[in-house]
Amino acid sequence: PNPTLESKEYKLNGFITGVKPQTEVATFLNTFTVKNGNIQLLDSKGNSKASGIITTGDVLQIYKGSELYDDYQIVIYGDVNADGKISIMDMISIQRQLLQLDKLDGAYFESTDANNDKKCSLMDMVAIQRHIIKLSTINQKR
Repeated sequence: PNPTLESKEYKLNGFITGVKPQTEVATFLNTFTVKNGNIQLLDSKGNSKASGIITTGDVLQIYKGSELYDDYQIVIYGDVNADGKISIMDMISIQRQLLQLDKLDGAYFESTDANNDKKCSLMDMVAIQRHIIKLSTINQKR
């Protein structure tokens, strides 16, 4: 049988979403149940990741025996610069995307949608700013 991956905490929808900023690797991995396989967490550069915090662009791989079966990039909405936190640097990353100075794609582009309107806009920068000054919180559960 093929491997299956489930989590009561996170959503698997092409990406893994629902991860709060500054989630520890061990906490993250403990939420998954794997049947008929095993998992491995990698950072965005492909290195094994056993400690630290989860960031946008990290990859959870599912193996069937020794063969890669599937993988999921992790998205933390608002963590555009992939440091696992939501900060002014993420606003700058969105600004650079909007000005076409950078071209974000995959999990990084998905993470720009801080206000959950399915696009990257100035309003996402506002949502990050409001999150930083604690006027609101970016919803990770979607």
